[in-house]
Amino acid sequence: MLLVIASSVHSVVNLFIVLRPIEERRDGVTLFTKEGCEKCEYVKSHVDLKSLGVRVEVLSPENPESLAHLAWHELVTLAETQLPILVLDDNSALTGAIRIKNYLSAAADRRSMGDSGNEAES
Repeated sequence: MLLVIASSVHSVVNLFIVLRPIEERRDGVTLFTKEGCEKCEYVKSHVDLKSLGVRVEVLSPENPESLAHLAWHELVTLAETQLPILVLDDNSALTGAIRIKNYLSAAADRRSMGDSGNEAES
């Protein structure tokens, strides 16, 4: 299925680049997933992605913008063998469900410690 996705990407990537201005491309943290991916579901079920501001993009031929976004990050080949992929706000990428979950869980812990620290100051 990802081979079909990869071939679809190349037909929409130029359109995507034209439609999204450069300043909109650094859009925070994105988790690339696909339907039926157990590792993807593991991450989504173990981390509150919404509260961390993580955007989830489901890769499929029916979702050309997500495919183009993946191509913009030059991750099509990686996505053919490894999902989920977490793209950070500095455009680096993490793979592996456990590694992604641990990274996001640590980010959530840091965020909650910062929130409780702000409450203590009040």
